Amino acid sequence: MTFNQMTYFHTIVEEGNMRQAAERLYIAQPSLSASIANLEKELGVRLFQRRHQRLLLTPEGEAFLQHTRKILQEVEETKIHMDRLSSQRESMMRIGCISPLLREFFPQKMMRFLALSENRGVQFNINVEHTPELVRGLNNGIYDLLLCSWSEDVGVEQIPILSDPMVFISPADGEAPPRTWDDIAVRPLIGYDKGSVMDRALMKIAAENGIELSFSHRAPNEDAIIALVEHAFGCAVIPRTDTIRHRRVRSFALPSGSYDRELYLTTRRDHLSYGAAARFIDFLTAETKGD
Repeated sequence: MTFNQMTYFHTIVEEGNMRQAAERLYIAQPSLSASIANLEKELGVRLFQRRHQRLLLTPEGEAFLQHTRKILQEVEETKIHMDRLSSQRESMMRIGCISPLLREFFPQKMMRFLALSENRGVQFNINVEHTPELVRGLNNGIYDLLLCSWSEDVGVEQIPILSDPMVFISPADGEAPPRTWDDIAVRPLIGYDKGSVMDRALMKIAAENGIELSFSHRAPNEDAIIALVEHAFGCAVIPRTDTIRHRRVRSFALPSGSYDRELYLTTRRDHLSYGAAARFIDFLTAETKGD
């Protein structure tokens, strides 16, 4: 039994005539008759009986009609639902983002994307979390894409979009710049949330330079860390962003080595993006290559 056979059956019921039903369906009458005959053979019952040039339903046909009406109605509702989802995908995208990218990078990209004629009216639904929580949301279908730090999840695909060099910051009237990594290790330090991506990155840098870092205080992101440094709670090693230039802190290059904080456009490896999200991914990838 096929969907076409159910549609044919329902049309014949509405028309009450095989010829008129065939004309409405734009198929040959013999083909329609053969399709209904095959359906009756498969079901093992007669669906119609002829009376005075009209086709009337048998009791079995009446029962079958109740089922086909429900099925055809559900199919129509499914089409409407999918059309609505398609429309939403064209006009809205769900993005998970870490807070550093909301300062300048992401808003600037949004403005350039929305300035394109095909994207006018697109809405961004943005949620801010740490990278591990964002990746879990992406895998659970909460987000269309992420702008976040590196993830070890094998189910995601990541494209670098931004690289910020790591620097040492101290209060505006603070101490002299550090000359060695040991000099950094003995100073009071503000760190990231324990176990976060940036916390693990700092632990790796410390290990490479043969030191251990201990933190007097911790904070979730650069803005909070800079605020604590401004008020002389300690110093910190953070990515150099434009925010630093406008705050009451001093910024110095690290004593040795070159370290960067990489940020990524992140999508599900097994999921095809479409609509506004697909356009934004293409746009962001092209913009990043251009930069």
